[in-house]
Amino acid sequence: MDLFAIICILLLAAMLALVGYGRLRNRKSDHPLTFDEVRRLLRRSLRQLSCSPSWRWEGRVLTCNYDYQGGHFHIRINSENVTAEMAFLFVYEAQATDLDFVRQVTNLCNVNSHYVRIVYSMNDDKHTIDVHILAPLSLSLQNAKNVLQATMDEAFQWRNAFGQRYESLLEKGRADEMTDYEAERARFTHENSLLREQEIAHQPSMAKERDGFDDQLTLRSVANMLLNIESFLPKSLYVTTGDTTKRVDTDDISDYPIASAILTRKMDGTIEFAADDALLRFSFYDKRMPGKERRLVMMVNSEGADDQTLYYRLTATLIPLPAQPVTPMDSHANMPLCRSALIGFDIADTQKKLSEFRYVWQEASDKLNRGEIDQLTDDELMLAKAVVQPVAQEVFFGIRRFHQGRYLEAVGLLEQAYDFKNQMMHGIRQPKEDDWKTFNDICFYLAFCYMELRLYKQAYYYLDILLPLHRYSYTTEYVNCLVNASDLRALNMIDHLLATLSVDEQKEDDEDDDGGEKEEDTSLESFISFLKRRKSYVLIECRRYDEAESLLKEMLNDPSSSDYAINELAFLQKLKTK
Repeated sequence: MDLFAIICILLLAAMLALVGYGRLRNRKSDHPLTFDEVRRLLRRSLRQLSCSPSWRWEGRVLTCNYDYQGGHFHIRINSENVTAEMAFLFVYEAQATDLDFVRQVTNLCNVNSHYVRIVYSMNDDKHTIDVHILAPLSLSLQNAKNVLQATMDEAFQWRNAFGQRYESLLEKGRADEMTDYEAERARFTHENSLLREQEIAHQPSMAKERDGFDDQLTLRSVANMLLNIESFLPKSLYVTTGDTTKRVDTDDISDYPIASAILTRKMDGTIEFAADDALLRFSFYDKRMPGKERRLVMMVNSEGADDQTLYYRLTATLIPLPAQPVTPMDSHANMPLCRSALIGFDIADTQKKLSEFRYVWQEASDKLNRGEIDQLTDDELMLAKAVVQPVAQEVFFGIRRFHQGRYLEAVGLLEQAYDFKNQMMHGIRQPKEDDWKTFNDICFYLAFCYMELRLYKQAYYYLDILLPLHRYSYTTEYVNCLVNASDLRALNMIDHLLATLSVDEQKEDDEDDDGGEKEEDTSLESFISFLKRRKSYVLIECRRYDEAESLLKEMLNDPSSSDYAINELAFLQKLKTK
C-alpha cells in the first residue's frame, strides 16, 4: 500500500473519530443536567469570571454568594428539580412612604423585561423598601459562563434603569402632590393610556339602525359594523349550543339576534345565560363578489353579569377564499379576518335607565348654569353642553358603553348622536362654541371605538375632522390610526409633524434668547417621543433596518422611550440574524 493511500485512510479515520465525538458531545448535552453538573458548571464559570463564591446548604437548596463588579449576587440551586436562580440583591433602597412609586416602576420594568424580574421587600427595622432582581439561569455544558455573564450584565442595566425611572417619577409625583401616582394617573389619563395601548398594539351606518336602547345586535349589523360586509345574500345559518344544533330559516338570518344564541327568557320574564358559549356558522354571498360563497364563523362566550347587564364576547372570523387564479394567495379576499367585541345585554328597565339619564343630565346642566364647571368631569361637561335631549341621551349611553369597553354598541349610539348633531349644525350659519365642543368630542369617541375594533378606515373618517384642531390627543390618535393600518401616508405624516415641531421649538428658543423665560412643555416632549417611537415602528415594518436602528439608538437617551428602544433593538437584531 503506497503512502498516499495510508494518509487517506488515516485522515478518514480521524474524520470519523471527530464526527463520533461531536455526536457524543451533542448527545451528552441533550440530556437534562444533573445537580452535580450544574454545581460544577457554576464553580467553573465563577472561577473564570474571577469571582470567589461561598457555598452553603439551606435544607435541600445549595446557595452561593459572591461579588461581581461591585454587585452582590446570590444563586440558589434546588437539588430536587435541579433549577438555578440568580438574585441581584439590594439594587435600590427607597423610603417606605414611597411604596406606590416603587410599585409603579416595578410593574413598568417587569412588563418590559424579558428574563429578569424586579421584586421588592419591606425592611421594617429601617422603614425602607429594598429592591432586588431575580433571574432564572438556563445553563448548558457549552454556554454556562456566557449565560451567567450576560444575565449579570442585564441585571446591572435594569438596576440603572430602575433608579433613573424611579427618581424621575418620584420628582414628578411630589411636584404634582400625588401620593398614589398610579391612582392619579389612572384617573387623569384614561384616554391617554388607551392611546398608548393602541400604539403598542400591532362603519358605515348600519343597514338597520338601532333606534332604542333595548334593541339587540343582529347578524346583519354585526357583519356590517365589525367586518364591513354591507350587502349580502344569506344562504344558511347553523347555531350550535352544547350538543344541539339548529338551522335558522333563510328569511330570518339577517335579523337573527346574536344574544339569543346563549340567552333565554324565563317564565317570570327575567333573562339569564342559557349556555356558556355558542357557535354560529354562517354562509352567504357577498354582492361585491357575486358567485363566490363566503363563510363566517362566530363564537359567542358569556363574560359574566352585574345587576343591570349580561355581558358576552363575540368573536367573528371571516374564512378566506381558497387560492385560485382569480384570488391569488396575497389577495385581500384570501387573507383571514378576525374581529372581537365585548357586548352587553341590558336587563334593567328602560324607564329606569332613562330616569337615570334625565337626573344626571339635569344635575350637570344645573352645575353648568351655576358656573360650577370645576365640579364637572369632562364627560359631564360634554353632556351638559349637549343642549338637545336626543343628542344628550345618545351621548350619555354611548359614553357609558365606551367606558365599559362595549365599543361596538357605543358606535351605534354615538353615530346617531353624530348624525343628529351634524344635521343640526349644518343648518346653522355660525354654530356656537359649545356645539363644536360636543361635536368634536363625539368624533373623538367614535374614532376611539373604531380604533379598538381595528376598523381603521372608519376611524380615519372622524380623525380627519379633528386633525385641523392641532390637539395632541387628536393627532396622537390620527398617527396611531395610520401606523396601525399600515397606511402609505404614515411615514410622511410623522416626518412632517417632526419637522413642524422642530421649527416651532427653534422659534421658541430664539424668543427665549431675547430675554424671555422658557417653560418646560412636557406635553410637547412627550408627543415628540411618541412620534419617534411610531416612526421607528414604521421603519422596521418597511424593512429599513439601518434607519430604524439609528433612530432607536438615539432614543436610548430619552427616559420615556428607552425601554421601548431596548426592546425594539433586540427585536431588530433578531430580524437581522434571520
